[in-house]
Amino acid sequence: MIKRLLTLMAAMALAMATPLSASAAPTTQETYSALAARWWIWAGSQPVPTNPLVDKTGKDCANGQTGTTWFLAGAIGGGEISRTCTLPAGSDLFFPLINIVDIEAQADNVSPGAVRRILASVDVKKSTSNLTVTFDGKAIGPDVIQYEESPMFAVTLPKHNIFGAAAGIYDPCGDNGYYALIKGATPGEHALKFTGAYDGPLGSFSINATYHLTITG
Repeated sequence: MIKRLLTLMAAMALAMATPLSASAAPTTQETYSALAARWWIWAGSQPVPTNPLVDKTGKDCANGQTGTTWFLAGAIGGGEISRTCTLPAGSDLFFPLINIVDIEAQADNVSPGAVRRILASVDVKKSTSNLTVTFDGKAIGPDVIQYEESPMFAVTLPKHNIFGAAAGIYDPCGDNGYYALIKGATPGEHALKFTGAYDGPLGSFSINATYHLTITG
């Protein structure tokens, strides 16, 4: 059984209202890849009624957050979104702009190589455009946005999950996408806007999103 999901999403908070330099993000793609796998485990393990991916207001931003890395979501399949979120100061913020995942039921014994081929057929790397992020009206440098291919991972889906799949363990799973990582968010009120577009084998999708962020002290 194959379930595929295209998401165009992003959310972030920054330390200041100025464009970020490459030094704000890790230089190794492996860091983004490992975090992308963890991001999908976070997103996939939460039921639809309280899942941040389908939250229309931002009320579910804090759900499932642990540790020093705060995962932020956008919207499934694109469109326009507006959310208001409160975040703790000092968190490292990791989020996707555009990403695609393939999940496979453990009982189906699908190989990791088959998952890689499915993801490659979607061609997210070459089919993505208009990846822009502005914070307090100023553009963020493009070097903080990195393309990654996650390691294989497993996720336990609850009932009423975002894939519409049966509850249970899905393994192997894999992701390809564009993500960003911002370290050490500092207190304040901020406005975030982002866009993204995909035009490829899965069709055409775009997103136009606004976040109103309060970072607590």
